[in-house]
Amino acid sequence: MKKKWVIPGILVLALLLASLAVLMIVRANAPKKVWYADSVDYVMSRGLMEEDGTGDFDPEGLLTRERLAVVLWRLCGQPTPPDPEEIFRLFDYGEPSSWAKDATYWALGYSIIMPIMHEYNPNEPPGGILGFFEGQSAATREQLVEALFRFARYSGVASSKRAEFDFSDRLFSSWAAETTQWCAEEGLLEIYSEGDTLLPSPQKEVTRAEAAVIIARFCEIYDAAVAQP
Repeated sequence: MKKKWVIPGILVLALLLASLAVLMIVRANAPKKVWYADSVDYVMSRGLMEEDGTGDFDPEGLLTRERLAVVLWRLCGQPTPPDPEEIFRLFDYGEPSSWAKDATYWALGYSIIMPIMHEYNPNEPPGGILGFFEGQSAATREQLVEALFRFARYSGVASSKRAEFDFSDRLFSSWAAETTQWCAEEGLLEIYSEGDTLLPSPQKEVTRAEAAVIIARFCEIYDAAVAQP
């Protein structure tokens, strides 16, 4: 009786081995999950960022300054912005995009995102310096970390700890030193799991994928203390 099961048993084993081989080949050739996938899923599920009109998140696209304002504004519950008349009394911020107006006025009114200062004709009042929001311009890495620090301070969750490292070989602007030390201490500078960080080329423009990773990490650390949308 046992001999009757020998050939079927061999066939079953062969089928199992063949199925296992096919599975291994499929898995080996399946596209690997990109480093920013989980973070993009997170910021989209929270409604902090979204796809563009074509249905693509555009991970390699650049994060504009007004988009950064919208993300942080949404994160803290879309509060009512200050009166624009009070904001524009000091600086010329230009006209924000219609979808970013409230976020832009909020970010400027509470000094979450600082204007970009430019020199102009010193013979014209108020005297040589004028600030512009430049919302359609791409945010730089150091502008991103400064905005996160100011947002954390606005939300009352910014720690007093600062990382200690040598800035001598970095091209940071002087105003970005403290905010970068804070972000480094909080573990907000790593972009990829391999340890690549925002530290090299701090004035490089930030991609939407990089921003999604840093913002998602910020939420992991502080979300319990920051208002929900």
